[in-house]
Amino acid sequence: MKPITLKLAGLQSYREMQTIDFTELCETGLFGIFGPTGSGKSTILDAITLALYGKVGRASGGTQGIMNHLEDALFVAFTFELTSAAGTERYRVERRFKRQGELSVSNTISRFIEILPDDEEKVIADKLADVTRCVEQKLGLKMDDFTRAVVLPQGKFAEFLSLKGADRRAMLQRLFHLEKYGDLLGQKLTRKVRANEQRRAEVAAEQQGLGNASAEALEQAAAAVQEAAALAAERRRELLHAQQRYDQLAKVRELAVERAERAAQLEALRAQGGEIAALEAKLARGSAAEALRPVLTAWQEAQRAAAARALAAAEAEQAARAAAAAAAEASAAAEAAAAALGREEPALLVRLEQLEQARSLQEEAARLGAELQRIAAQRAEGAQRKQLLAEQTAKEEQLLAKAQTRQRELEQQLKATEVKAEERQQAQAAVRLAQQLAALQEQLAQAEQEEAAARTSLQQAEGKLEQIVREVAEVQLSSQTLAGQLAEAALELTMLEKELQQHAAELTGSEQSLRQALKVRERHLWATRLAEQLQDGEPCPVCGSAHHPAPAEAEDDGVTGGEAELETLAALIAEARELQFAVARDRDACSALLQALAPAGGATSDSGGEAAAAPGAFAAGEAAASAEVAATAAALAAPSAAAPAGLAALQRQAAALAERHAACRRRLEALQRDGRAAQSALAVLQPQRAAAEAAEAAASGQLKQAAARSAQHREALAAKQREWAELYPGLSPEEAARQMEAYAAKDRLAEDLRGRLAVSVPFIEEKTAKLQALTGEIIELDKTLVQWEVQEQGKQELLREKQERLHAVAGERPVDELLAEAREKLATLRQQAERSRAMQTETAARSHELAKAEALAAQAAAAARDQEAELQVRWVQALEASPFEEEASVLNNLLAPGEAELLVETVQQHRSREQELVISLSELDAKLSGQTVSDEEWQYIGAALAAAKEQDEAALQLKARAERDWEDLQVRHVRWQELEQVRSQLEHEAGLLAKLQSALRGNAFVEYVAEEQLMNVSHAASQRLRFLTKQRYALETDSGGGFVIRDDASGGVKRPVATLSGGETFLASLALALALSAQIQLRGQYPLQFFFLDEGFGTLDPELLDTVITSLEHLHHDHLSVGIISHVAELQTRLARKLVVIPAESGGAGSQIKLERL
Repeated sequence: MKPITLKLAGLQSYREMQTIDFTELCETGLFGIFGPTGSGKSTILDAITLALYGKVGRASGGTQGIMNHLEDALFVAFTFELTSAAGTERYRVERRFKRQGELSVSNTISRFIEILPDDEEKVIADKLADVTRCVEQKLGLKMDDFTRAVVLPQGKFAEFLSLKGADRRAMLQRLFHLEKYGDLLGQKLTRKVRANEQRRAEVAAEQQGLGNASAEALEQAAAAVQEAAALAAERRRELLHAQQRYDQLAKVRELAVERAERAAQLEALRAQGGEIAALEAKLARGSAAEALRPVLTAWQEAQRAAAARALAAAEAEQAARAAAAAAAEASAAAEAAAAALGREEPALLVRLEQLEQARSLQEEAARLGAELQRIAAQRAEGAQRKQLLAEQTAKEEQLLAKAQTRQRELEQQLKATEVKAEERQQAQAAVRLAQQLAALQEQLAQAEQEEAAARTSLQQAEGKLEQIVREVAEVQLSSQTLAGQLAEAALELTMLEKELQQHAAELTGSEQSLRQALKVRERHLWATRLAEQLQDGEPCPVCGSAHHPAPAEAEDDGVTGGEAELETLAALIAEARELQFAVARDRDACSALLQALAPAGGATSDSGGEAAAAPGAFAAGEAAASAEVAATAAALAAPSAAAPAGLAALQRQAAALAERHAACRRRLEALQRDGRAAQSALAVLQPQRAAAEAAEAAASGQLKQAAARSAQHREALAAKQREWAELYPGLSPEEAARQMEAYAAKDRLAEDLRGRLAVSVPFIEEKTAKLQALTGEIIELDKTLVQWEVQEQGKQELLREKQERLHAVAGERPVDELLAEAREKLATLRQQAERSRAMQTETAARSHELAKAEALAAQAAAAARDQEAELQVRWVQALEASPFEEEASVLNNLLAPGEAELLVETVQQHRSREQELVISLSELDAKLSGQTVSDEEWQYIGAALAAAKEQDEAALQLKARAERDWEDLQVRHVRWQELEQVRSQLEHEAGLLAKLQSALRGNAFVEYVAEEQLMNVSHAASQRLRFLTKQRYALETDSGGGFVIRDDASGGVKRPVATLSGGETFLASLALALALSAQIQLRGQYPLQFFFLDEGFGTLDPELLDTVITSLEHLHHDHLSVGIISHVAELQTRLARKLVVIPAESGGAGSQIKLERL
């Protein structure tokens, strides 16, 4: 840990914001903080602890009274670095407080900030407790450890040396982070044990979940698989035998069923014989009618054909005549179209050829026009590019000329800025001497200002001290008067307390008497009631006697309202006790305030008698009151019953006592307010008086120091002025400074000119190269433009030639339009000629066909008439030869289409089926050979087969289940063996952990490590102590962990550290603190790079002081900075870096911090 900056304001004697830069302060490794007593030196350490931990060790409650009494706000900010192998981390802790009362403050802002490498800030915590926790986590130290080993304020320096063994070991555990070997190691071990137990439970649970998967279980499963396989094979053999028997019987039963079915079918067919005979007769008549059908149909068809052919012959004749007329007309049209085509076709073909050539010329002309446009565009673009290049070339030439001219000007200016080396050295020496003169003048002016300010501060401090002395005297006088009044009030409260004790005794006696009277009355009342119920001759329920000679009689005992009076007495007793407690509290408060004011009253000698008389009078009055109460208590030794008049008197007495206490209470409250005011005034004035005395002494010392510094600075200034007059007689310091400034201006100008010259060289080279490139590009562009111009002229000539040829063929009309028109005309002529020839051919053919059809139709009509007559004769002959008499009878017996085939098929199927059944029955009888199967036999064999199948299925399932279980057990057995190995390893680990727990039980291991660390610290501290004491003393530890001193000068005698003198104790504590700080590693990774000492140097003689300071200066080589707070003047003059604390002014500015260097 390395401090960077500390800021504080409003803390104790500091009002304005003060900033301490530890970076510069720690440059030499050893620095001091000096100032008068009460100026605020130790407050700097308080500011560090307040910033880090939110409280001040020497303040009540950590924050009581820490704020400057003239301020309402307090601010501290501490910036520090933590350096490790990973790099440097920087943090800042800020805390702000506001006044909440006269002495109390409350925190308003707390922030723990990480300062990142790019100066960005990241707030890690912003709450009071969170900030403190972050600091403790980062530093690894609590506040008590921080003030014992890092920042050692007054009263804490020798604390570690004198700590008890257990306390010292506890501190070492925190400082060296040994808690990781104690509670943390124990917790880690406990977590390890629990993890082991949990893991063992998990393994056991998983093994339990796997079931019995051991090797024995695996062998049993394999045996079960073999048994199941054998059983399955046996069941399969039984199933095959049952299936064979079932199949045999099933075959016999199937044949028997089939024979019964065939016999039933044969009987049914024979029952249909009559129907089949009727169908055969109908089929015979249908066959006879069907034989006449062709003749009848032919005759009828011939009649219809003869009529149709006669009609067709007439229609054919008419069509032949119309076709002959159309053929003649088509022949004439065809001849006319052929003549027109022969006249116009040759001229159209020649025109088409010319137009095709014209279209080729037109396309070539279009291509030439496009090329001419492209060449023209290229020429225009090239001309424009040439113009741009010419303009750019002119511009670059101008820039090049300007740059070359400016380069020559800069070279001339650079030559004018040259300064001779001898002149420059002389001017530099003069300026250095002038700066020394100015610094001495400034130091002299500052010293004179400090001297004047110190003189003013001394006058103010003396005036403030006189005023505070007067105020203290006035407050002490008022405190003495108040002490007398408090003594009287305390005496009065004591008397009142005694009277209350007497009053409480009276009330208690009255209550006891009344309770006894009430008990007597109650017993008599019960006896009276019992006597009223007694009858002669009957036994008594109490004694059992049948004689009742003297029964109790009712009587008036004079006691009435006893319960109400008892409640009233109980309330009076409670009030008396409560009042007695209140009076005792007031008396104790009065005595405490009187004791608190007694020192204030006794501080002034002329009023000592009065202040001493007050406590004596109070004691005498208390003794008299005690005697009076004792006498009264003796008089009340025999209590009596309280009469109503006595009860009222007691009530009046209680009211009077309460009223007296209220008056005393009011008086005491007024005295308490005055007493607190007096105490507060004294509490404020006494520190002010001490501060004023310290301020007066400090101001006097500062005035002497300021006067000495002023004289010293005057002598140094005079010597420097004499040196200047000897070296530079005709030159003033101002002229030397102006001359040096002129040289510096020339240097700056020369540097600027050199830079500009350096820039101009590449610029000129770049412009020259660019001009060359532009010139070459212009030349190449001119060549290209000439080529494009020649091409353009040739193509224009060719275009004019083609356009003239095209105009000769097509004229002004477009070629495509003329070509389409000629093609259309030729196609129209050819189409007309073709259609005419086709029409002629078609009409001639149609006329020929129709003429032929007419002749055929006439022949067909004649033939049809002849065939009709012939078929009519044949029909008559066939009808006469048939069993039918007329045409209608034949038509009625004709069968529908397909009906005859259906009848024939039906009859044939019947006869064939009947024959098949007879043959089938014969074959079935042969197959059965007389075998039969009864229903009982069939049911029995079916049941046997089903049972065999069930047994086979069960055996197969059993085998599959056994195989599946065996396979599953094989898989689980692998995992079970793995878990068994893990369980064995965990059991072994558990045994080791148990042994380790036994070894780490309690705090023995931590105490052992702490003892070893203490031995290391003791050894290092002993070496430093031997160096500081010139090999006389050494530091060792005893058997109880305490420190002892070995006096080698006395033969190695060992004695307790308590026997050391003040200076020796300081040396031993310093050696121990140095050794401890050198070995502390904050959080185990951040080395400690500083610590503070705030006492002890005044007890050392000059020789020993020199040894101690030399030893502390050597610590800088160990990268450790040490800050000391002291009043020793020798230290202030010896240290190269120191903070001087200027005391606060009375009622004005607060303490100021000033950094001084040698």
